[in-house]
Amino acid sequence: MKTALLTVLPAPALALSLNLPPGAEPVVDTTSPATSHALAVGAWQAGKLPTLHAEGTVTRKVWHVQGQMATQPVMAALRSQLVAGEYLVIFECDTDACGGFDFRYGLDVTPEPDMHVDLGDFRFLSARRSGTEKPDYVSLLISRASTRGFIHMTRIAADNEAIPLETETFAPSGSLADRLDRSGHTVLEDVRFVTGASGLEGEDFASLRALGEYMIAHPEARIALVGHTDAVGGLRGNIALSRARAQAVRTWLLSRFDLPAARIEADGVGYLAPVASNKTEDGRSRNRRVEVVMTSTQ
Repeated sequence: MKTALLTVLPAPALALSLNLPPGAEPVVDTTSPATSHALAVGAWQAGKLPTLHAEGTVTRKVWHVQGQMATQPVMAALRSQLVAGEYLVIFECDTDACGGFDFRYGLDVTPEPDMHVDLGDFRFLSARRSGTEKPDYVSLLISRASTRGFIHMTRIAADNEAIPLETETFAPSGSLADRLDRSGHTVLEDVRFVTGASGLEGEDFASLRALGEYMIAHPEARIALVGHTDAVGGLRGNIALSRARAQAVRTWLLSRFDLPAARIEADGVGYLAPVASNKTEDGRSRNRRVEVVMTSTQ
């Protein structure tokens, strides 16, 4: 008599789709089947890092985001997408609450220079997908440098199904005033330029009116307007062009609001801090922009 063997195959990990910040460029993508990972599930305490031993296919991905990046809104946006994808947050923290230096160097993450962690500004999250019998874990580590942001994702799943990833722009949360108060900088989204031009396209701009009103309401505030360009042309010419764009925005503000000129600086960095690829027209259009950076320290 022959015995029939019934093989029960594990259900595939459910697909997860994440929208990344504009300009996110993949720099690391590795997969290690049938291995294990120590997933952080708590802050560094009593000389050790609490971890969960997870087994499966371990996928690591790192993205660089060109330009200045605030870690809080990026983590908030990715967290909300994980929760919408039926992931339950196990642990989350930022910088000192994580355990600072000890926490960061207790993590198993991709080393420098691919993944940079600013010990004064990083955020971490670990989560498990609900409703699955097999393990499906994700961790996120987000940090920044002066000219770019860094996003590190580790996934531990029962199989090797890839996560569909999109690099669509997610809208910055909150009003212009909220973004300035929270992260100290923001892009003037409705101020756009054609290639090679510094003149403002239009007469009225909601973002500039909101910025002028913010400056009136906060007389102690000082800002720097930073112009940017696409990569068409040489660096010297683009730095001059970006400076002219920032000056055009400064002139618009001073002509419409009773503000001391000394409270508003204007300069440009050319094409050195893109937020999108210069290989497409849409990316070049997004790179032609002016950003506001808070310079007051009180």
